[in-house]
Formats: sequence, C-alpha cells, structure tokens
Amino acid sequence: KSFSELVAVGLDSGGPDVNHYNVAPLDLSVRCAQYYLRSGDRRALELFRQLLFRAADYYLLTTEGASYPADLDFRLGHMILYFARLEHDPLFTDDDRLILASLLLACTRSIQKYTLAFWPVAWNGRTRHNHETFPGRSLLYAADYFERYGLPEQVAEFRDQAARIFSGGMWERFKQQENAGHYETYAFQHGINYSAFLGKGFDLFQGDVLRMGALRSMLVTDNFFRAVDYGDSNVSMSPAGSDELTTLVS
Repeated sequence: KSFSELVAVGLDSGGPDVNHYNVAPLDLSVRCAQYYLRSGDRRALELFRQLLFRAADYYLLTTEGASYPADLDFRLGHMILYFARLEHDPLFTDDDRLILASLLLACTRSIQKYTLAFWPVAWNGRTRHNHETFPGRSLLYAADYFERYGLPEQVAEFRDQAARIFSGGMWERFKQQENAGHYETYAFQHGINYSAFLGKGFDLFQGDVLRMGALRSMLVTDNFFRAVDYGDSNVSMSPAGSDELTTLVS
C-alpha cells in the first residue's frame, strides 16, 4: 500500500460503538500543503493531492456509509484555502480539480447541515462558542471559493450562516462562552480571521474588546502564564495564549 493509503485507514471511526477521532488524515493533508508552500518540496504537494483523493475514496467506497469525520467543520476551511492555492499546479488535472472541488463542496454542505442541527445560532446572540465559530470560518472560506463556480443560492446560504455566527456579542464582549481552558481564545481568533478575510482588519470588534480579551487571558494564568486546565482539554504545563492575542497586547 502507498503511504497515503496507510494514513487513510485513520478515517475509519470504527462505527458509533467505537467512535475513533477519525480526522488525522485530513489534518495531515493541511500540514502537507503548509509544508509544500514553505519548502517547495513537491513530495508534500503529491501527498496533499493523494490524501484528498483518499478522503474522496472514504466517502464513495465505504460500503456501510461513511461517518462524519470528527470536527470536520474545524479544518475544512483550511483544506479549501490550500486547495484553492494549489489546484492550478500542473500536478492536478482537470478531472482532479472537478473531483476534488466536488468533494470539498459536499463536505461544506455536510458541515452546514451539521451546524444547523447541532449548533444553531440566532442573529446577534449574546455570546459565541468555538463549535459555532469554527464552522462559521469554514463556511466563509467555502463561500469565497465556490462563488467562482456560479452557485449563487448555496454561496448565499454559506455567507448568511457565517454572518449569523459572527454577529452580535462576537464583537461586543471580551469573554465568550467556553467549556475548556485551552479554547478560551478560539472564538476571538476566528473573529479576527473573519474580520480580516472581509478586508476589515480588526474593525468589526467594538471598543477595547480584543485588548481586554487578551488581558483577561493573561490575568487567569499563574506566574508562568499557565492557565488552569478544565473541561475538554488536556492537562498541560505549557504557557497559555494565542499568537493573535499576544500581538494585540505587545
């Protein structure tokens, strides 16, 4: 078997009774794209292509039906961004582009339905949670990419859902809803991504929201900037924080 086929075994969740976190091959595809852009090593580009096709195989060839890759909505946006950047390389044929763009569109539809079913949000809600802002960011990136294919109704739905998620308290509060120590800053990071991607810099945030959010992240740590571990996160002795928020208070 090829390396990509061996890695793709990780897409098998084992079914609902086992429920493995079956998304490592997708994360590796993103890392391959990042590595290629930094190094120019075409082996990484080839592996990126192969892993996308292994994902297509998983959806199309799993006889009992493929399961939703765990937290697909977290990383799909980056898969789309890197594919958009790299698909014009001669390595990708016209058929490759058709198949893989169709795969990513189907994945976008699935995260849209998943989010509506499990993380529905109202316009101008008081707070946001990272399980809302992760898919919101991915839907924004997907809308920008698929707009070139002439899909006005679907693109409008993706944009509308992203705009609904990134509304209201997202821009007004320096503390968002969270259930884990390591995820405290995620909603703000995604808000920064959303605002910057729309060409608005940090301007969607009102007043001193971002700086207060960054300072709050510092205040809840010990003298070594280690936050209390709680909820859905691993115990860690590493300093807390994020590159985006560190920049804001430096």
